[in-house]
Amino acid sequence: MTRIPISLDLAARVGVGRLAAEFAGGITYFRNTLNADSIFGYGVTKIFSSYVAPDWVAEQYLDALPVGLRIQDRTWFALGANIGGSLNFRVSETIGLAASARYFYCPKKNLNWDFVLGTYNGIFFDDIKDEPFTDNDASYLVQNNNTFGLNVDPSFFQVSLGIVFFFGHKI
Repeated sequence: MTRIPISLDLAARVGVGRLAAEFAGGITYFRNTLNADSIFGYGVTKIFSSYVAPDWVAEQYLDALPVGLRIQDRTWFALGANIGGSLNFRVSETIGLAASARYFYCPKKNLNWDFVLGTYNGIFFDDIKDEPFTDNDASYLVQNNNTFGLNVDPSFFQVSLGIVFFFGHKI
């Protein structure tokens, strides 16, 4: 998942001696992109007869097809918020140490997996090959409430530590 937050914040800075603190927060516009594919096991049965002397016998294989799942609605935009703070400690006039933490809130989104139609081989038996998974199979699953959803929470917490270089006049 890729999140691109663009924020408009109000900030307050205070400082005493070598230590300065900043608190900020505001609204955030998110562009979220999710790239996700998966599979699920769709049960199949194959029945055939074979000759075992002196009679014909029925044989049955139970297997699962690794049917693909894909999320079609991969990009969405949302309005959220952020809040955070940082501390800067001046080691010298031009170098400092910084620590910051920020929380970005973005509303959750429920995405739906779509079935990937096609032919699949069985997972357990080599005798089950090129079995079709069609619109009828997908419709049957949907009618029986066998669908797959994915609840996505794009919110995140960010922590950073670093070195700060100060240029220009001291404020």
